[in-house]
Amino acid sequence: MEALERNEFLAFLFLYAAAADLVLTQSELELISEKVGMENLKKAKSIHETLSDYEQIQLIMAHKEEHYPNEEQKASLLEELRKIFLADNKFSVQEQNMMRSLNKLM
Repeated sequence: MEALERNEFLAFLFLYAAAADLVLTQSELELISEKVGMENLKKAKSIHETLSDYEQIQLIMAHKEEHYPNEEQKASLLEELRKIFLADNKFSVQEQNMMRSLNKLM
């Protein structure tokens, strides 16, 4: 499993979440870039495109404790994920389901 710095992990997780409805909007990509930087977003996209869904979940599981070890940090991260979901002013059923899944994963 590839080692990821905190902002690389965030970029990957945000991208994973934003793709829940199978559509990555410009507003979602811009928000992710603002939060973690364009280089981290580019790296995350590169990784995201090469991994299966199962491998993406494994990557999240492998890095979550390293970067978000306590409940306060996890709650903060989940709030940031909610902002990503709402970047396009929609919170689709797929995104709601992804939010529930990520809440359980984290």
